[in-house]
Amino acid sequence: MDENQALKKNRRGTEYIEANGGITAKRCSGCGQMMELEHFSNLKAGLGGTRSKCRPCLVEYGKKYNKKRPEYTKRYYEKNGERVRERARESYASRNGR
Repeated sequence: MDENQALKKNRRGTEYIEANGGITAKRCSGCGQMMELEHFSNLKAGLGGTRSKCRPCLVEYGKKYNKKRPEYTKRYYEKNGERVRERARESYASRNGR
């Protein structure tokens, strides 16, 4: 760590590195590693505007969750498939300016 960086904790206990008045890195609540903010997905309400778990931990969590509930996921998609696809199309279009 540089002299202008400081290791801090928020009131919930999450460790983060602050430099020049901004958060540059934080500890993942899933794997416990200290990582730069670019390794976390965005979330306005989160510390540094990011989620508490890094992207690889979120992927792993999603796989475990979906493996635990395959019947529910399958039934939901069969029942709401067109709505899910339409939402995905709208999201893609808004991100890509179409």
